[in-house]
This record gives sequence, structure tokens and C-alpha cells, in this order.
Amino acid sequence: MNTKTALLLVLGVLAGVALVHYAKPTPPSGSPAASTARPAVDLPAPADASDSRAPARIAYVDLATVFVSSKQAKALEAELSKCKAQGFDQLKPLQLEGDKLGEQLKNMAKDAPERPALQTQFEQKAREYAQIAEPWERDLAMKRFKGREKIYVLARSTIERIAKERGVDMVLSDIEDPRPDMTGANSEQVIQAFESYMGKVYRKSVLYSGRDADLTQPVLDAMNAEPGS
Repeated sequence: MNTKTALLLVLGVLAGVALVHYAKPTPPSGSPAASTARPAVDLPAPADASDSRAPARIAYVDLATVFVSSKQAKALEAELSKCKAQGFDQLKPLQLEGDKLGEQLKNMAKDAPERPALQTQFEQKAREYAQIAEPWERDLAMKRFKGREKIYVLARSTIERIAKERGVDMVLSDIEDPRPDMTGANSEQVIQAFESYMGKVYRKSVLYSGRDADLTQPVLDAMNAEPGS
């Protein structure tokens, strides 16, 4: 037997073994053989079979309620009311004097000899009023703004803590961070910025939320439990 014939004989034997192996019948389902049988090719697992993560839990907080109903908000409003009363007490005498001078000018003839002196007194009283009223209004607006900012920071940290305690992955609010930069702002700019700020606070964007998704009351309870006002 030459080398070529021997090689053909070996290839024929190998082909016959392979044919017998792959011609074996498939064991019926449920048989012992079937339980140990494996496919010729390992099929890839479904794409999400290895993803054992639970669905994300999402909640929301009504910040407008926090800015009104928390004890920090109520304490701030009480403090601002006290500051308003003090400012009004200081300005009231000047206002009464100015009103009196203005009434005299209104009833005085335009060519009256004493009118120029009375006009000077009226303008002086108006300047005195403005010198007190403008910084008072600015200070009041800044105090309100800083107080609201403090409440916002506390609310953010409280929301984060409660969300972690409850296994919440994401918390939505009605607004993004509404705080503007007030560096170098005058009284008018402070007031305008505060009005814009509160407009953002009270803007609603959550159209629906189930009761279990609303963390507003738990956040209020936690903030009200904070020591101090």
C-alpha cells in the first residue's frame, strides 16, 4: 500500500465516524439523556439576561410648598414682617411731613411769594425719605433673598437624604436652581431678581405624580424637625 492510498483510507474512516456521531437521534424531551445534552454551539444569552438592575425609582418635591409651609419659611416671613414694621415706623413721620407740605403746595397759588421756600422744604423732605427708604428696601430684599436661598439649600440636602433613605434614584422638582448672582446689584436689581426667582419657584412643570411619588410632606417633616427656626 502506497502513501497516497493509506491517506485516503484514514480520511474515509474519519468521515465515517463523524457521520455516525451526527446521525444519532435526538433524545426525547424530559429523558435523562436530554437533560445532559448540549447544543453544538453555545447560544448567546438574551441581551438583558445579565442586567439584574431594578427599574429606577423617581419621585418629585413641590418646592413652592416648601417655601411657604416649612417652619424655616414661616420664621423668615415673621422676621421680614418685623423689619417692615420697623422701617415703616421710621419712615412714617417723614411721609406725614411730606404729605403735609405737598398738600400746602397743592392749595397754594403758583405766584405766592412763600411758594419757593415751601417747595424747597418739600424737596428736602423727599430726599430725606429716599435716603432712608432706598437702603431699607434694598436690605429687606437682600434679607428675603438670602433667607430663601438658605431654605433652598436646606431643602436640597434634605431631599437628597430622604431619597437615599427611601431608595429613590431620581427626584424631580418644578424648577432648576433659581438663584441668580447678586454681586454688586443695586436695590432695584435685587427686587427684580427676587421677583424672577420666586416666579421660577412657583412655576409648575410636573403634570402628574402618584401619591407614593410625592416626597413633599416627608421633606417638610424633616425640615420642621431641624433644630432652631
